[in-house]
Formats: sequence, C-alpha cells, structure tokens
Amino acid sequence: MAFFGLSVLGPQNSFAAARPETYSVALFDLAEFAEAFDAVDAKSGKSGALTLPECGRALEAVFRGPLPAAEGRRCAAALEAAAGGAPSLPRAAFLDALSALIAAAEGPPDTSKTATMTSYRVWKAAYLRGRRPEHGPEELYTKPLTLLGDYGWRAMEADYHEKRHVSPQSEITKHACALWKAGVV
Repeated sequence: MAFFGLSVLGPQNSFAAARPETYSVALFDLAEFAEAFDAVDAKSGKSGALTLPECGRALEAVFRGPLPAAEGRRCAAALEAAAGGAPSLPRAAFLDALSALIAAAEGPPDTSKTATMTSYRVWKAAYLRGRRPEHGPEELYTKPLTLLGDYGWRAMEADYHEKRHVSPQSEITKHACALWKAGVV
C-alpha cells in the first residue's frame, strides 16, 4: 500500500534495502506459502509433497517472480535441510522450514561487516596509512547506493590490482617507502 507516492520515492532506508542480509521472506504470511504449496501440488497431481524444484516454483508464486539471489540460496538451503535427502518435501516440513526462515528474517540483521571503523580518529589513521577496510562495497551491498557508486563498483577485482605497479626507482617512492616503514605515514 502506498500513501501519497511513498512507493515512488523508494525504500525508507536505502542502506538496509541494499544489504545482502535483508530478506523479504518475512513480508509474507505463512498462509500465502501454504496456498502456493497447495496450488503447485494440485498442478503436479501429487498428494501433499513437492520436489525441491516444485518448492522453488511455490516460492516464485509467492514472490510473484524469481527470488533475489541471496534469498533464493538461503531458502534452497533451508528446504534441502528440511528434506533431509528425501526426493520430496511434505507440506508440514515445507511450512516449518519457511516459518523458521520468517522468524530468522524478523530478527535484527547481521551488522558485523558494516561498522569497520569505530570513530573518525580510527578512520583517519587508517586513511593516512593507506589501509583499506576489510570488506569492500560489493561484499556489503548488493548494488551501488548512488549513481556515482556505479563507477568503480568492480574495482576490487583481481585484474584491477594487477595493473597497478609501483616504480621502485623514483626518489619520491623511496622516500615514501622509508616513511611507511618508519610508521610516520
């Protein structure tokens, strides 16, 4: 439901919306998953059990399209664990697995990667020493947060760093290296 064009403005928290740990499975009721299970079960002609690909179709019916990549992997892993190696998954096990996913998605998201610097002083010291954060933006977010972030979104790939060479012959480079080793910079 949109009030006065809020849906046009985008998400309320763009940082939370771009996090890979943000799961939208909690937006749906368990009854919707049960209806989708029954609809796919009726089409397949089986009695109360679906194969894992059919469970995927039931999830796509609820999501009204393909699942986001991270959420799809998480749901597939949960359903495979619930099946326990069996070729099909009964309705009760399907709903139990999804209720566990919904309960986990309603909790607070994992923010262990987000706060890499605890203060401005720590950030400035790392910046002056040329130390980068442990996790790049590709690991923290699923997409760039701004249009300017599109430039360099894939900058942490291996070939980007292989092309950068430092000239050890330069006097400036030797001086900067000595400062670096001394811990001044």
